[in-house]
Amino acid sequence: MIKIFSLMAYAGVEHRIRQSLIEQNRTFTDMKKITQRTSEN
Repeated sequence: MIKIFSLMAYAGVEHRIRQSLIEQNRTFTDMKKITQRTSEN
């Protein structure tokens, strides 16, 4: 139960960080690749 809550909290925080970076037109280095958002996305 605690593990599920922790994963949900992590996903929520990650979503907020990514939205903030998109609004500022910045990039986020992913563990697999570099994710870049353009104005088209």
